Amino acid sequence: MRNSKHLSAKENGLLLMLYFGPDSQSNEDNASNSGKNNEIYKLISESLNLVEKLYSKENNKELKDEINSRIEYVEILQDNLPSLRTEEREVLNDDGSLSLLPVEIYDESTPQYLAYLKEKNQLDRFIYENSPQKLESLLDKLTDEIRTYLKIEWDVAKKRK
Repeated sequence: MRNSKHLSAKENGLLLMLYFGPDSQSNEDNASNSGKNNEIYKLISESLNLVEKLYSKENNKELKDEINSRIEYVEILQDNLPSLRTEEREVLNDDGSLSLLPVEIYDESTPQYLAYLKEKNQLDRFIYENSPQKLESLLDKLTDEIRTYLKIEWDVAKKRK
């Protein structure tokens, strides 16, 4: 099942896609809207795909399962890292007090550490690319693109007076 906000977002996105359908031309000219539809269309499409992943129950469950699977793999890699030593670091508790927490210091020169770091970075990127923060970023870019598009259209309309 899909919630009404998800359906509304999808409906509005599809309407925007109809209006800003892809151009057959591309142009980086900032004084013209020629070719700008392609960028707007792409941003709408990416946003809709992410909305579908985040807010449809079926896709959201698959996404969470994929993230959990990747997290488990990274944790296994971390558990198998050669440790140099254990240090105690101060950690701020919820009540404002400080406590000491043991932290493993790993040998960063080993191939295992490099493999772990690569997987951890890929995990972090995957989580961001499938997050509400990424959707917000896409919508901010889309807003800027449409704002620029409308400004150019307004300037062209004023010149025709």
